[in-house]
Amino acid sequence: MRKLVAAVMLALACTGVQAQSGPIKTNAERNTDNSISIFGENQSPVTYSVILNFTMLAGYTSSVSPGTLIKLPPGRSQLARLTPERNAGSMSYSYGFRTLVGEPFRKKPESGIQYLLPATPGKKLITFPVNSIAQRLGQDTSNDYHAVGFRYSLGDTICAARAGTVFEVSDEVKEGEKIEQTYRSNRNRVSIEHRDGTLGYYSMLAPVKLLVGIGEQVIPGQPIAVFNREAEKYSLLFSVGYLDEKKAASPENLNSGTRYYSTLTTVFHTVETDGQAFSYGQYTADFPPALVAKELTKREKKKLGM
Repeated sequence: MRKLVAAVMLALACTGVQAQSGPIKTNAERNTDNSISIFGENQSPVTYSVILNFTMLAGYTSSVSPGTLIKLPPGRSQLARLTPERNAGSMSYSYGFRTLVGEPFRKKPESGIQYLLPATPGKKLITFPVNSIAQRLGQDTSNDYHAVGFRYSLGDTICAARAGTVFEVSDEVKEGEKIEQTYRSNRNRVSIEHRDGTLGYYSMLAPVKLLVGIGEQVIPGQPIAVFNREAEKYSLLFSVGYLDEKKAASPENLNSGTRYYSTLTTVFHTVETDGQAFSYGQYTADFPPALVAKELTKREKKKLGM
């Protein structure tokens, strides 16, 4: 996702040239007016953002500024258009691109949404605070990282806190972890793009059996994984992030894709709090039909008889 892909293309011989990074392909095509259209093809089931970097641009004017996050939904869309300049002596260009999962946000997403506790109804979970690995290493002093930890038992089911599309899964880690307060990406996990464009990350610190796959649509409360093997502790670290345009535009974050993201404070509906902010402690999962229905499409409501 963070790999920089360079594709050198001359204007007189550019038709059909392609470059690829992960699930994203780019293709440059010449138009009848001698302008160049750069297209992106997103082969994933969720939205990505693309940053074009023109390492050479002579005789053309680009429709996008350097460092701009360009939203690329699944499928094929135009990323940029290069318009020939009048009386240009020479015409050539080359570009590279970066890809980042998620759509860009100019403003902070709505924060008043209620999330379900990620467990089956009636299950009691103990919650605890979580730090990022950067905070643990003293590298992040912005205090804008938010995540919540949950403790489970062997055989417990992890459920989706919101509806969305699964874009990442992993169950390769077969050993449990003793240290649970630090969030890292190299763990068993399920990642879901919510329908408002935010990204839900479920990081599991013990072996699990996955119940969902990439591209699957999930609804609030749907089982996504089960703790299925003996471990010292059974914990889930949960956070919600979004791709932050302001961070992407900051020179200090150049070429550091992880710093383009911000996290949101999550508010959970529980039997004890009913959507009010809670201190860390023990809470009971509850799935009110009205709350679940807010996340569903008309088709899903009809299928579930809601």
